[in-house]
Amino acid sequence: MVALSHEVERGRLAVAVPGAVDRAVVIGDPRWDRMLASVAHRPRFRAALGVGEHQDLVVVSSTWRAESLFGSWPDLLRQLLAELPVDRYRVAAVLHPHLWFAHGPHQVRLWLADCLRSGLVLIPPAEGWAAALIAADVVVGDHGAVTCYGAALDKPVVLASFPAEEVAVGSAADRLGSLAPVLHRRASLRTQLESAQAGFAPGRFDPVAELVTSAPARRSPG
Repeated sequence: MVALSHEVERGRLAVAVPGAVDRAVVIGDPRWDRMLASVAHRPRFRAALGVGEHQDLVVVSSTWRAESLFGSWPDLLRQLLAELPVDRYRVAAVLHPHLWFAHGPHQVRLWLADCLRSGLVLIPPAEGWAAALIAADVVVGDHGAVTCYGAALDKPVVLASFPAEEVAVGSAADRLGSLAPVLHRRASLRTQLESAQAGFAPGRFDPVAELVTSAPARRSPG
């Protein structure tokens, strides 16, 4: 069986692997269902991440490979931590599991040792990223799935990297790239994040959310 989260994926599958279409079943996105069911726990998640009552949580999300946020802008976390006042912001990083397991947890923590000393919250690779997104006030990301989930949760999203050639046309990431503002390296990061939050209109990323799943809360067969 080929499990799909959305009916539009059936069309892509028909083009890429026609023989697999008869074995495809749209089962929805269990992770997305869990996230929606957990939104009410946002205060608990924020407390667990050490976010104060008067602080904003910036979640920085990176997929893997050279074109990713971490691959193309490795100093962004340091810049954010240096520029954002600690009494107003906390910064959390969600890095793709491939980064953790290709280089090893020790190496990842070594790369970010100064950031961790400066208060960075480094989310483990297996669990915790969904809670961080729910707790977030703004998401800085790239074309990865975690950034798309952040947009689908109706969070302000700013793109620090977006290699359009790596993104499937008509996908959730493609929609995100057409809707989200871009983070500019030579301008104040704090000013850009504040502008993204102040100018954010709820529902802006509804076209992204609509492509997460066409079968919400559906149990998988069998």
